[in-house]
Amino acid sequence: MTALTFFGGVSEVGGNTILLETDGLRVLMDFGVSFERKGRFFEEFVQVRNRTHLRDSIVLGLVPPLDGLYRSDLESPHGLESLQVYREHPELWQTSVVPWEESEDRVDAMLLTHAHLDHSAHIPLMDPRIPIYCSGDTRILLETMDDMDSGVESEFVRTTTWGLKSTKGGKFPGSPKIGEVETTDRLYHTFRPPAKFKIEDIEVSAFPVDHSVPGAVAFVLYTSDLTIAYTGDFRLHGDHSHWTSEFFSQIAGEVDVFITEGTRIHEESTDSEQAVRDEATALIENSNGLVMVGYSWKDLMRTKSMLEVSRRTGRELVISPRTAYFLYKMGSHVEAIVGLNVYTPRKGSMIYAPNDYSAEKYLAGYALDWSGDKPDMTHLNDGVRAYDIARNPNRYLLHLDLFSFNELLDLGRLEGSIYLKAQSEPFSEEMSIGEDRILNWFSFWNINPPDHMPIDIRASGHAAGPDIHAAIEMVQPRLLVPVHTDHPEMFPDNINMLNPEVGVRYDLSSLVQ
Repeated sequence: MTALTFFGGVSEVGGNTILLETDGLRVLMDFGVSFERKGRFFEEFVQVRNRTHLRDSIVLGLVPPLDGLYRSDLESPHGLESLQVYREHPELWQTSVVPWEESEDRVDAMLLTHAHLDHSAHIPLMDPRIPIYCSGDTRILLETMDDMDSGVESEFVRTTTWGLKSTKGGKFPGSPKIGEVETTDRLYHTFRPPAKFKIEDIEVSAFPVDHSVPGAVAFVLYTSDLTIAYTGDFRLHGDHSHWTSEFFSQIAGEVDVFITEGTRIHEESTDSEQAVRDEATALIENSNGLVMVGYSWKDLMRTKSMLEVSRRTGRELVISPRTAYFLYKMGSHVEAIVGLNVYTPRKGSMIYAPNDYSAEKYLAGYALDWSGDKPDMTHLNDGVRAYDIARNPNRYLLHLDLFSFNELLDLGRLEGSIYLKAQSEPFSEEMSIGEDRILNWFSFWNINPPDHMPIDIRASGHAAGPDIHAAIEMVQPRLLVPVHTDHPEMFPDNINMLNPEVGVRYDLSSLVQ
């Protein structure tokens, strides 16, 4: 018997978390955050508490109460049982969920389609011994995220085990504290799609699909009784749309259960990456000031598009340090992007001193290891600084994300400047900023008059309705399951379809026709 339980991505965009149970195995497909659910409780200034991250997330329903999945040290740091406050009030730490190492019903593996947070954000809560299968590019992206941020939420590749320790100095030497006991690398199995592999008796095929982040794949699982295809996120209008088309062509007529995203199932218009380049070019050619563009640092295709636009318009593209570090980690994959300028923000004491970047080393250079005699100061020595742009603003095309608006304070007079919003996704992975706040920043410098709002030139990372319908028609599954959509009612009504509910376990043998 094969069963599916959907813990996220149901009647919402994002939060994909799907548990497959078959042939005695439990396989998790994606483990993402629901930005809508998380946004009910948290925002920029109210965040999940680091030391009780797992407990808080389970209590608020942000992650499923699933046995055999989570790290034990996030619930009860090693040695905590020796404290009186823990023995008397274990409810302040413990949950009703049995961690992986203590469970008799463990999650055996995870399949990860791509590295967007609505598919991957909760990986840091998993026990590091659970093998994760993903493309090599996705693994690089996760490691990049791990390198650039700190805290539980960034432990995608390296896991810090917590335990009870004691302070060595200060006003209360010997006082108990929770600290790092050891660091463990997560278990990853990477591949270059298309690829085939096995998880015990389950055969799995991974196909590349076009999306707004490199390394995205779709999976097909061959169990003892069913063939199940899971698309992850995909589009059919990008520069690599042929990958997606080939995936649908290869599985046509062979799929029993087809789990597909439908972010834009309600939209008729098909986007175009080439249209983004053309529109950006036209807007920039009519601008005499600084041109700023906002998009995710993970969007390699958008960086390549902006590089082409910069060459068309005679401007120098200046990318963010996060983007630069990602390109560095990608290595040979981005050989075509060479000689790019990197923006160097002021940090710390605000005097461009090397020590100002010790907490965020990627801002100063590519290498994060400063143990040698000469730490990497590539960006600090050769990068573009705010005063360089202020002297000659019409020379540059600056990659400036919405969460970096405070850099405007150093960029000089910005009258005549424009800001282009080229974000591919319908949400912000880093930090959201309200329209009223954008209006305040842009009107202060008279950016994008008269309404002072970003000029939207996006091309989505998701397929539109006609493309999704065409894919379903080609695949001809025996059971259709829509996920990652606000509009499941827009899917075809002439096909056997399951519109799942959160947390309900579905026996597929009774549903597949």
